[in-house]
Formats: sequence, C-alpha cells, structure tokens
Amino acid sequence: MIKEISEEEAFKLAEGADEFPVLVKEENDGSESAVCLKKFPTGFVLGVSCDTKEVFKLYYSEDYDELFDKCEYYLEIMRKKGHPFEDLD
Repeated sequence: MIKEISEEEAFKLAEGADEFPVLVKEENDGSESAVCLKKFPTGFVLGVSCDTKEVFKLYYSEDYDELFDKCEYYLEIMRKKGHPFEDLD
C-alpha cells in the first residue's frame, strides 16, 4: 500500500539510518523538477517535486514494485510535460 507522507513522517522513517540509496532519479533543470526513489530502513520513499510550481509530494511503501510503478507514472509525465504533475500547466 502506498501512503502519501509529510516531510516530518519521512524524517521519522529515516531515523537510525546513515545512508539512503537512490534507486531511481531523474531531473528536469528547466522546470527544476525531480522524481527520486530511495531505499529507507523500513521501505521505500518516492519524492516528486517541481520547484517552479512550488509542489512537493512524498510517498512511502514497503512494496518496491508498487512504488516503482508510481515512480514510472511521474517520470512519464515529466518526460512529456517537463514537470511531473499532470494537473499543472
């Protein structure tokens, strides 16, 4: 199950870890956007952001495949639109 989380929740999930391996990362410099999937101690965290639109989302799941599919969804949008959010222009 994928859960949208806050930054505070992400910090709590990160407690006790020194490293967070990046599994997938893609950026768009023009829109200052990024999609990044990282390994956390108890699961995986997906960060999706667009600085020029001031939008930032975090997702958590213990299931890599499920979160990877969501990561691919955002990457596809970013490749088409220049940023990872379907509902933004």
